[in-house]
Amino acid sequence: MDTGRQTIWSERVTSGRSGYFFDVRETGRGRVFLSMTQSRQMEDGAWKHDRIVVFESGLDQFRKALQSALEVIDRESGDRRRAELEAIHRLHPKAFEKWSPEDDAELKRLAEEGLAPESIAAALGRTTRAVRMRLEGRDAVLASEGRTVPAGSEATKEVETAEGRTSPAVGGGAAEGETARAGVSPGSGSSRGRRKAASSPPPQ
Repeated sequence: MDTGRQTIWSERVTSGRSGYFFDVRETGRGRVFLSMTQSRQMEDGAWKHDRIVVFESGLDQFRKALQSALEVIDRESGDRRRAELEAIHRLHPKAFEKWSPEDDAELKRLAEEGLAPESIAAALGRTTRAVRMRLEGRDAVLASEGRTVPAGSEATKEVETAEGRTSPAVGGGAAEGETARAGVSPGSGSSRGRRKAASSPPPQ
C-alpha cells in the first residue's frame, strides 16, 4: 500500500478516550486518498491505532454506505428518544413542562415541610433530578454528577475545594454558598450551566 507523503487536509474529532483523525493525503504517485484513524488509550495506558484507507475509486460507494448508516442512526436514535420521553411522561406527567409560580410555591412548601426530593418529585409529577435542580441550582447538580459547569461558578469552586485543588476563600465564601443552597431557592439554577446539544437534557 502506498503511504501518504503529503497531507492536503486534516481534521481531528475527540470522543472520550478516543481520537479520530480524518486526513486527505496524496501518495508519491499522485493518488489522493482518505485516511481515517482511530486512536484509543487502553487500560494499561498504551495507545492502539486502527486505520482505514479509501482511495478515489471507492469513494462514491463509501459515501453512499456512510450516508445510509447515518440516516439509520438518526432514525433509530429519534425513535428511541421518543420512547424514552413517553416512558418518562408516564411516570412523571409534568416532566419537561415549564415551572409556574404555583409549582414553585408548592415546591417551597413541600421542601419546608422536610420532604425529600424524591417525595417532592412524586407529588409534583416531576423527576427527582428536576426537583434537585430547582432547589439546589443547575450548576450544583451538574457538578455533583461530574458534568461540566461554567468556569468560576460556585459549584465548580466548591468541588475543587473538596478535592483539595483550591483553598476556601477567606471569609467563608464556600460556606455562604452552601448555606444559600441549603435554603429553598426555586429557579436559582443558572442558564449558563447548560451545555451544548449533546449535553444534559433540560430539567423536567
